Amino acid sequence: MAGIESNELEMLGALVSGDYITERRMMLEITVDNGGKKTVFDLKFTAGGDSADTYEAFFGGKELDIAKFKAYYQSIIAISPIAYDTGAKGTPEATLTFVHTENLGDTVLSFRKYSAQRYQVDINGIPLGIITKTAFDNLITATYNTAEGK
Repeated sequence: MAGIESNELEMLGALVSGDYITERRMMLEITVDNGGKKTVFDLKFTAGGDSADTYEAFFGGKELDIAKFKAYYQSIIAISPIAYDTGAKGTPEATLTFVHTENLGDTVLSFRKYSAQRYQVDINGIPLGIITKTAFDNLITATYNTAEGK
């Protein structure tokens, strides 16, 4: 992918593989901004030492079922582009901002309308590909359902 620096490739690889939810390089927060409506998930990782590590996810101060949250997160990383193009312009309709530990900086996935049935996905401003409107709609619905504990 031309134009992507090695640290961005590392972040993308870790994001896609799920390392940020399963390894110590844990996220602190995921913010979904859908047209100005923000949903913020706060995340907490606790090293277990001699016992298992623990992960917790919160919305509005309320702890979420971690299995449901992990399923939601898996739905994010399962988004699969169906084509590559860079034609979408304008303001993103939605963004997902991942705030990381270890001074990696934020990772921002942006979703710009490409056509009536397609969205372009960018990571930190670099186009990744085109997804279907159904995939985009499912992601937004899953965000709200997860926040509601569904």
